[in-house]
Amino acid sequence: MKSILLGAILLAALLAGTAFAAAAPAPAASPSAAATPAWPYTLYGNSADGWGLTPSTLGKPGPTLTVTTGEALDLHLFSQDGATHTWFVDVNNDSSVGASEPESTGFNSTTGPIWYNLTVTLAPGTYTYRCSIHPGTMWGELVVQAAPTFTLWGSYSPVNGWGLANDSITQPGPALNATQGQTVTVDLFSADGADHTFYVDFAKSGSASGNAVSADFNGTHSVRFTFVASAAGDFTYACGIHGQASMSGTIHIAATAVSTPDYTLYASAVVVIVIVAIIAAIVIRRKPRSPPAQPPASPPSPPQG
Repeated sequence: MKSILLGAILLAALLAGTAFAAAAPAPAASPSAAATPAWPYTLYGNSADGWGLTPSTLGKPGPTLTVTTGEALDLHLFSQDGATHTWFVDVNNDSSVGASEPESTGFNSTTGPIWYNLTVTLAPGTYTYRCSIHPGTMWGELVVQAAPTFTLWGSYSPVNGWGLANDSITQPGPALNATQGQTVTVDLFSADGADHTFYVDFAKSGSASGNAVSADFNGTHSVRFTFVASAAGDFTYACGIHGQASMSGTIHIAATAVSTPDYTLYASAVVVIVIVAIIAAIVIRRKPRSPPAQPPASPPSPPQG
């Protein structure tokens, strides 16, 4: 009987645990990140004065370069002093080129650059770039960002609207999808070189009024804009400078998935537990009772003399 009772109790516990696990809500899935475009940098190198974006802005450290994991980084490399230089990412920061550290070929022209293209596969973080010939005086920081949720190119003229690439501009722009509560990151580029901004019309005002707006971005300056998809529904995104009539699209924000517990499973677990309790009570009631103790027999009376 004890083994039957123990087995029933274990079965009830297993069924109850399974029921509670099955009724628990599942986490919502996040949308996948979008690819990012190439962004060119022009760098001038000088063995004594470091790196600069122009021949007159050399420094130690040189300018900070910002890229995104998966991005194709395009570098235009000049020698400001006519000496031979290289450009490499000093991943382990030991001032020498390792076997797996990307490096350009040598360049020494003051009038014509070499073009060095690098697909960045480094994890997000801050790294040092150097000249392998003059590592102590020619260095700067390379900031690698995580991939954005979306990349958008904006244009007003001659084509107006938004696109996922600079050659795919449409009005309205591409539909975007997010989940309520998600932190959304948008990398913004200008396809026509003009100034633009980006906002999502959560306020339903028909304009940038009452909404968070990105900084200006243009042909020489991109912007990374982050916002929280705080409400569920369909909302308009647009350029705050050129308006929704010329540069807009729709972002669909799905409500956070919250699973309703399956109370049928909970009820089943309770029924099993009650049945086990009843079986236990029956087993206890059927257990044979020990007969009551009998008083000792009275000893025989001694014979009378």
